Amino acid sequence: PLESVANGETGYLQAPDPEIWGEKIFELLEKGDGGASEAKVESMRKAARKRVQDMFVMDVFADNLDRIVKRME
Repeated sequence: PLESVANGETGYLQAPDPEIWGEKIFELLEKGDGGASEAKVESMRKAARKRVQDMFVMDVFADNLDRIVKRME
């Protein structure tokens, strides 16, 4: 789902084109000039984990659902 990924921050949203995805994967694996550093990969990993915790844990889901139901009343 699109809401689970923040493009360039927690992962990538790209067209379903193997060449484009290959380039993104290569960027993450490549080190040095022009490639993603280990720090970039670690930053994306941490941001992805935080996004899941902030948006998709049961408490957050329940609160969001509760707000929706109350608007319907």
